Amino acid sequence: MRSAMNGSNMGIQWRDSTRLADLDFADDLSLLAQSRDTLQEMTTNFESEAGKVGLRISDDKTKVMHICEEQSTNQITVGGRNVDDVARFTYLGSILTCDGDVEAEVNCRVGKAASVFHRMRPVWTLSVISNGTKIWLYNIIRGVCCNLRL
Repeated sequence: MRSAMNGSNMGIQWRDSTRLADLDFADDLSLLAQSRDTLQEMTTNFESEAGKVGLRISDDKTKVMHICEEQSTNQITVGGRNVDDVARFTYLGSILTCDGDVEAEVNCRVGKAASVFHRMRPVWTLSVISNGTKIWLYNIIRGVCCNLRL
């Protein structure tokens, strides 16, 4: 990765004089750039370095999202194919949007919590489980759901 991101303008301005070029998690990678031209250069460099060890970037799974940028006609390409330009996508289970709106993410998490409570319905109606245990379980589930960090 270091050899692919060796330019002085790669990434985004971070602390003081350092730059943040990518975020990695398992086999997921997010490249960060301040312009589409820089992002294309980073993508091309990464694609070249990955190819040297027998890896390839999936052009079907790759997405581009621009933040605070006017709509551009410059397409980012991977393997000669244009990459989808999206306004929102899911990364590591969280919904990211180009305008920073968290409503979709909150609605998604509320829906997941509601689904858990719905699947617990048989437990809530069992008479062999005490009300105290049910209240304890409810508070645990509610605490986990309410303490989710966005």
